[in-house]
Amino acid sequence: NHVPSLLELGYMSQVDVDDLQKTLSFFQLARTEEPQNADVHAGMGDVFLAHDQLDEAINAYNSALQIAHLEDLTTAITLNSEDVEAWRLRGIVHRDSGSYELSLRDLLDAIALAPENADVLMETAYTYDEMWRFEDALDATERALQIVSEDVRALNYRAYVRGCGPAHLLQPEQALKDALKA
Repeated sequence: NHVPSLLELGYMSQVDVDDLQKTLSFFQLARTEEPQNADVHAGMGDVFLAHDQLDEAINAYNSALQIAHLEDLTTAITLNSEDVEAWRLRGIVHRDSGSYELSLRDLLDAIALAPENADVLMETAYTYDEMWRFEDALDATERALQIVSEDVRALNYRAYVRGCGPAHLLQPEQALKDALKA
């Protein structure tokens, strides 16, 4: 594993040389070896920040935080595989990072543990939505509404799909009723 050495070289070159590309190259090599290493992303954030590239620094720091959060949630799940909230949160983190299949897998595991959890069902609906699986998203939304009939998120989502979704799901009158009810 060369990552610790690459991180050290990256930080040393940042101090000795004012060449952004050279400094970044060490962190990029480390990221290639360990793309899920939060320290690598944080190091890249430090480099971008030192070179006044604030947007890139924020993106790198956000990646580091997301990876660290994912690691914490995975540890929680490992310690207690019946922790529905950890499954739900890890599903959200996966979805936010664009890993929709991993998100769906975690959320379906959470549903298996707590089929009457409207929050988990709505997060599942949002993941299905990102995957363009609108029928599945509506099914999850309907299940959430069976549990909490006044769930504002579920009513708003159903109104959105019925008002702006694929043509075969459009129901403008029902969309308006849902929006007014929410």
